[in-house]
Amino acid sequence: MMDKVFVFNPNLCIGCKNCEAACKDRHNLPFPLRKVKKMLNQEGVLQYLSMGCNHCENPECMRVCPNRAYVKGEFGAVLHIASRCKACNLCVKACPFKGPRYNLDLGRVVKCDFCINLLEQGKQPVCAMNCPTRALLVVDATEEHIRNAHTIKNAVTKPRYYSVAMTKGIRIFGKSRQKHGGVVMNEQPDFKELEHKFFLLAATGKSLTAIVDFLYEVNQCDVLVCDYNYRVLAKKGNQAVTSVTDEFLPPDFLHKSSLINGFYQGSLRCGDSDKQFILQVIDGKPIYGYVLLFTNDLEDSFIQHSITIACLALRIELSRLRLEQQTEETYRNEFLEDILYNNISNQEIMVQRGYTWGLDFGRPYMLMVVTTVFSEVGQTDIFIDSRWHSLMQYWIKKRWPRIICQERKNQIILFIPKEKEKDHTVRFCLVSIFDFLQKKTKEFLNISLIGGIGCFYSTNSQLHRTYQEAKTTIEIGLLLRKYGQLLFYDDLGIISLLIHQGDQELTNYFTNTLGLLAVNDQEHQTDLLLTLYTYFYYSGDINRAAKALFIHVNTLRYRLKKIEEILGKSLADYDVIVNLYIALQLGIMLKRM
Repeated sequence: MMDKVFVFNPNLCIGCKNCEAACKDRHNLPFPLRKVKKMLNQEGVLQYLSMGCNHCENPECMRVCPNRAYVKGEFGAVLHIASRCKACNLCVKACPFKGPRYNLDLGRVVKCDFCINLLEQGKQPVCAMNCPTRALLVVDATEEHIRNAHTIKNAVTKPRYYSVAMTKGIRIFGKSRQKHGGVVMNEQPDFKELEHKFFLLAATGKSLTAIVDFLYEVNQCDVLVCDYNYRVLAKKGNQAVTSVTDEFLPPDFLHKSSLINGFYQGSLRCGDSDKQFILQVIDGKPIYGYVLLFTNDLEDSFIQHSITIACLALRIELSRLRLEQQTEETYRNEFLEDILYNNISNQEIMVQRGYTWGLDFGRPYMLMVVTTVFSEVGQTDIFIDSRWHSLMQYWIKKRWPRIICQERKNQIILFIPKEKEKDHTVRFCLVSIFDFLQKKTKEFLNISLIGGIGCFYSTNSQLHRTYQEAKTTIEIGLLLRKYGQLLFYDDLGIISLLIHQGDQELTNYFTNTLGLLAVNDQEHQTDLLLTLYTYFYYSGDINRAAKALFIHVNTLRYRLKKIEEILGKSLADYDVIVNLYIALQLGIMLKRM
């Protein structure tokens, strides 16, 4: 039988996505194997492109598959044999057209089958069959059918996909120009045309860069876009922005600005001088970021209108990027969640599923759990959590790309590769990571962190156990107010055993050990429990403890002697100190202090 090819006519495509929907329904998948994209060609003309697997003559998927799961079928179709697929995902990564897709529910790769059963009946595939304008067709690979079409430029795979030349469309780039004297001047487009061009740029998903470039072109003023952590995402200009070489703008730059008629106005240090800017917030939930336009004409109505429209276009593009990122992270986090709750049956499956996300679970990992500590109740909201997650993800990927990071509410979980180093060196590295994250969090958000490290086990099948230990460490650290510190489960000692006892047993231990002091504090309005805790906290240093309690050293000595009299025990006895210290910690955990 003669080979078949796809022929696509962008002049007829209206972007209805019927081909996507039909493909998705036929294969009963959570996503379509064919996608319709909006794009701008090199001439700045808007067009649609419908593409899936192109059933190449020399398919990369077939070449890289180690399990021989791909075969050539009738009509030149490249077919995938599901029973042979081991979900190594090499084909997913190798295909230049993103034809094979990994299905998380099935645990294997899926791919377009060319609707070969319909072709055998002389019919079109469902994608072409459901195209209302016949922009997409499957035809015989003869010169007659493809004479006026051109194939994708990929000499290696030789895709069976041809596209007719675009002969109509809406031109996005290029402004009218007129001569004023001997100088060529750019004409500012009217507001309606301006809106039209900005929204078309956003609708085609060209990129942040295209929108920023157009805003610069319209106003001839330097432009900079940053996210809500003030990380620079895109910039365009010749003076101000070229001197902004840092990855982040100063954390306090917005607080130094003034809100006037809905626009922030201020100045930013650029190189050796301060440059004035007008700023608009890119709204969202949480907000997407800010766009700055450097100009001295802060009250210019055209500049204000153009930056407002640009914000709407930027919001569309940033929303699309955020959605893509969230979708990928959702599936990735589900896999990591299964590890943390021991829902993966064996190490081999963990390794195979890890490769899907580019994660190597063939090597051992340690776990660090880090959570935020808010000094004010009003601080804890979705905006702060989102900013913090974004900030941590950025710095972790930048400084430690091999660390796997999972987000969860107001905490992050770090899977840290275990290196062949001595224990004290490993501990030093973990503390260094935490201290850096604490520093950046304080710098940008002014909130504290607390971290927990569980025990290390030789196999990743015990990561769920490490996770529970790290969470327990943080819970104890929060009760003991160990804010800004990284705590190790190994260091908890007997506290780690006591925390698993029942409340009644812990209450009895506290009452038997420190009950007399608690009664005395209540009856005589004294602070003997607090005095003893502070004394232990400063390792028996009377001077530091007295200073912390805002009392004289002799007063502290008197209180300690009074404690010994009430308890009938000596604070010089090591066994007594141990029991009292444990009881004090339990008192804090039981909220008796």
